[in-house]
Amino acid sequence: MDKKYIYIIAGSLASGKTQIAKLLFPYLDYISPDQFTPIGKWTKQKSDIAWDKTHAMIEKKIKQGKNFVLDTAQARRINRIKLTKFIHQKSSGKYIIALVHVKSPLKDCLERNSKRGKHKEKEQQVKNYFDIIKRNPYTKKDGYDFITIIDNSIRKDEGEKAVIDEEEWRKKWYHTN
Repeated sequence: MDKKYIYIIAGSLASGKTQIAKLLFPYLDYISPDQFTPIGKWTKQKSDIAWDKTHAMIEKKIKQGKNFVLDTAQARRINRIKLTKFIHQKSSGKYIIALVHVKSPLKDCLERNSKRGKHKEKEQQVKNYFDIIKRNPYTKKDGYDFITIIDNSIRKDEGEKAVIDEEEWRKKWYHTN
């Protein structure tokens, strides 16, 4: 049996994760805890509910044997490890976990965040996530099988555009159902 892929799109808040997910994986099923998070003041209870629903969706996609995308910041190492262990356990090791780290400078994350609508975060929250990821970078020790980094800096002369050779990336990393 061929291995299946889960692509985890991770990075700081407002780094452009969703933009990259839509660019690179337009035909794969997409899951994000944001889909299950009610707008308004964040609480631990709301976060727990969103992650319970996210885990249920992950489990459903694994049972269906589909390749899929998970869009999440995954700032804290302990949460990364819990997530990858959950995926390996539920998939009996049949899934390859490919992390796509969407990297942007803090100033770009703050600029993107300032333009957001309903998902706008407090500036300090964006700074906190950025600092946590900077101090604890994504590594294979977190349980990922592959890691690729995409520079999603804002280029003033080009607008907001990922620095990526999309065709080359797809040849090397992309797997369809």
